[in-house]
Amino acid sequence: MATAMTDQDGKFTFIAAINRYYIVSSSIGYNKFRTADFQLSGTADYQLPDIILTENSKNLKEVSITAAKPILERRAGKLIFNVDASPSAAGLTALELLNKAPGVTIDHNENISLAGKSNVLVTIDGKQTYLSSTEVINLLKSMQSSEIESVEVINNPGSRYDANSTGGIINIKTKKGLSEGFNGNAALSAGFNKYLLTTNTINLNYRQRNFNVFGSYGYNRTEQKRKTDIDRITPGADPLYFTQKNIDHPVINAQNFKIGTDFFLSPKHTIGFLAKGTISHFDQQSSSDVNIGKSFLITDSVIKTPSAISNVRKNFAYNINYKGILDTAGQEISIDADYSTFDGTNNANYINRFYLPNGDFLKDGLIYRSLSPSNIDIKAIKADYTLPINKKVKLETGIKIAGVKSNNNFIYENNVNGSWIFDATKSNQFLYDEKVSAAYATLNITLGKLNIEGGLRAEHTNSTGNSVTTSQLTKKNLYQFLSFPFIKQEY
Repeated sequence: MATAMTDQDGKFTFIAAINRYYIVSSSIGYNKFRTADFQLSGTADYQLPDIILTENSKNLKEVSITAAKPILERRAGKLIFNVDASPSAAGLTALELLNKAPGVTIDHNENISLAGKSNVLVTIDGKQTYLSSTEVINLLKSMQSSEIESVEVINNPGSRYDANSTGGIINIKTKKGLSEGFNGNAALSAGFNKYLLTTNTINLNYRQRNFNVFGSYGYNRTEQKRKTDIDRITPGADPLYFTQKNIDHPVINAQNFKIGTDFFLSPKHTIGFLAKGTISHFDQQSSSDVNIGKSFLITDSVIKTPSAISNVRKNFAYNINYKGILDTAGQEISIDADYSTFDGTNNANYINRFYLPNGDFLKDGLIYRSLSPSNIDIKAIKADYTLPINKKVKLETGIKIAGVKSNNNFIYENNVNGSWIFDATKSNQFLYDEKVSAAYATLNITLGKLNIEGGLRAEHTNSTGNSVTTSQLTKKNLYQFLSFPFIKQEY
């Protein structure tokens, strides 16, 4: 099942395999409408027949109104996917959840795209992770849907957002209780494919008039066995035939936590503190058997490659924030200071051995291992200011200063006669230091359901990359002045 929201012209997009489908349309206050089944045979536009929703009106003696969020909401500049409103979102990881968000696609290589565009920036509670795409994927795998309030999809980021978000932004908003007193929830789930799978979370919140304390803890375990068969033929007059069978057995154990507090200095001024972290362990045993011959039926030799991969990732983040509403017209200011660290180790061992077709050992091939410790430190402070000029026009401005330091050390060793020998030609230690300062201004105009927004952004990036192994130093000093033409959106 896929969920999508139409644009002002009634168009929508979703990714689906070749099959028969039907569309269910709904809107608050109207009866649902289901189309007849139709066939999709490839990537193409499909014109649905006219859909007319009939009003759902009833005469009631007594009315009880219960506020419930819809699955999808369209607001100025963003589309919001409310997780709790979708029953099919239960028990998923954050990565699986993103696949249900409108316009978001995750391919078989776990690359995230938004409306067909890559270079998507994933943020958590409006804050950048500053992690690589691979580390972001691993972070999303360690989060559970029960911790997430909503997923915000921003196809056209304005001047408020960093310049590296050209492909769009996906913001994952985590839960925080709003009810007074003590409240919480726990979710325990288990399943089997061939192995035990479990996802467990607990969320607690205590709120009083002057303060709020909240926290959560989650643990999930995933184990799989994947088999892949690949047949290849080399081109040329005397081709070789390769029949490859791979077996991968990955096991993921992940924990994440969050604890924070908000102090309500007055009804209009709040200061908060937050600490959160993720610890994940990934272990994978793999084997690859490759038969080589003059045809797929005749084998001359066999290469067997057992391998083992193990990595540990630890990500901790700390935040101090302030928000003040300065008047009844909506003038407000917010300040955030963030510090986060990432530590990871990635160890891999590979053995290549050659065998005769009858299974007799022939010789050892390349035997090697790699060790990849990495460390990232991020510091950032930003301030945003909103000034309503009148009821229809508001000006948003802000500044941001951020610094990132990383140390990535890739160590490659070959096994020679039973001893591990360092290979300087394939090893490298890379140090990176980046400082970014930015300022932006956005003008937002609301005319009924029509929103018009445009703005300017200036960024200065100063970075130094140091390849310690090769003694190569690379420095960049980049100024960017970006303009965001006014965009009209209905919501």
